[in-house]
Amino acid sequence: MTQDPSPNNTNQSLASLMAALKQNIALSKKKSTIYPDYQEYFEPLKHHGIPPSHPLYDIAFYLLCSSIIQDHKGTPEDLAPILEVWGSLERPSIWVFHAPYVVPEFWEPHFRAQHVRQHFSKYFQKWIDRSTSLTWVDFATDLQTYFTHAPPSLTPSQFSTLIAMLHYQTESIKELSKRLNRSEESISRDKKALFEKRAVHKSIWIDFSKLYLTQRTLILFHQPRKGYRALVPPDNPWLYSQTVAYMLNRYSVLTFLIPDDRSVFQTLETLKEQFVNTSDVSEALLFEPDFTTSPPIFTINYQGFDPKSQRWEFDVGFPLSNIRLREPSNDVIYISVKKRSQITFSEDSDAKPSQYSQEFMRAIDLILKKGWQSIRQLKEQLDTSFHRARKILNQIRENEICYERFTATLGSTLSTLFLIIQNPSQETISRLTTFLTYLPEQITTHVKGDFTGIVSYIRVPHEYQQETIHAIETLVSPDHVLALPLIGSSDIRWNFPWERWDETMQQWIAKNEDFTIIDY
Repeated sequence: MTQDPSPNNTNQSLASLMAALKQNIALSKKKSTIYPDYQEYFEPLKHHGIPPSHPLYDIAFYLLCSSIIQDHKGTPEDLAPILEVWGSLERPSIWVFHAPYVVPEFWEPHFRAQHVRQHFSKYFQKWIDRSTSLTWVDFATDLQTYFTHAPPSLTPSQFSTLIAMLHYQTESIKELSKRLNRSEESISRDKKALFEKRAVHKSIWIDFSKLYLTQRTLILFHQPRKGYRALVPPDNPWLYSQTVAYMLNRYSVLTFLIPDDRSVFQTLETLKEQFVNTSDVSEALLFEPDFTTSPPIFTINYQGFDPKSQRWEFDVGFPLSNIRLREPSNDVIYISVKKRSQITFSEDSDAKPSQYSQEFMRAIDLILKKGWQSIRQLKEQLDTSFHRARKILNQIRENEICYERFTATLGSTLSTLFLIIQNPSQETISRLTTFLTYLPEQITTHVKGDFTGIVSYIRVPHEYQQETIHAIETLVSPDHVLALPLIGSSDIRWNFPWERWDETMQQWIAKNEDFTIIDY
């Protein structure tokens, strides 16, 4: 991997770039008014000493070109002096998401919507501030995650309809009209706009334990100033997500959905030991959800979002008091997470587990990818009989394996914090779960394994990230707490591993080579 230019060459590179940019713009025959104040984009980068090889320069050039074309009605000829300087930049030879970094193709898809460009421009300085503490790949990953989930532009009316759909989990115009005391015509317009803007969608939730799959999470603590290793092959059928966190040191969070089998558990334990013994990892923690203690707590609270300004505005510390913690937020929406019951059978039990065919598992895969299927749709997708398709759907419904929920895109526009608290007291758990009801999104689960405690995934606005971490650390002290901002997912495109299901043996087929360490 080619490194960024050394600091000694940065000032010279910046000076040359700025001089070339000024000269080329001056040579343009067009009036100077055709160009916005380019210094708005480039001077902050220069001030922070960010080298021209950094992706923020590519974004600055892109914003400038977009402004010339879209805001000032410029022509391709007007872009020529800008593109000439942009094309002269030297960039590191780097691969991002297992593909070479190519400009502007890498960023262009994320800037297509005008509101994305406008929203990012407001926070350009904040992204500059963040760039100094992140590696090149981390920063590119973080920005790609941000652009992919830019907040939708909603009117106050559409926003209230969205909240009602999430709260009552319905899209019935009649019911929403009654709940909001508004006309059905108004609700119908809002509902249509919400789906057109992709502000809301139906998501499929799966009770994986009923499919004999169980979750395991592996946290890797990377040693500072050492080369970064890849983790496991991204096409691993059991790797659900692979995420990087950065807080002083680097961390990796790997979530697996693995067969509920002791031999697979041991293989994962072996993988953990291999990381500690042979890579840049100094410590590793492996744990699983503990649903016997308490079901997961999943809440959303979007009242801090102002649809008029398209910004989040709230005081992270306001739930705290010098005397006591306030009561849970009145605006919180509790999402019902169906309890995942582990299915176990003793050797002398007459009970038999559900019999699943590979065709049944393939139907689960189709529902995950395409949403809930009708009998006719499933019949065509599986190339089976109408009777067989109906039987499979009935089996899924009766066993409550799949169910639908309305999910807001708004939550995906937020930064994700990963929170670990080891051996918390009941008082700490109560105070923390109350505090979290004031945040936009959170899901908290009791865990067991290498440590006992609770794990939370929290979503907060980018600009409130550090404040939220500080508030949590103050709240749970002196219990051991680790709060990490997740930078973004690696190139994991998890697919339900239906082809690994052995219907004869009624078990999943896992191989030792599934759990190996690879290098970039």
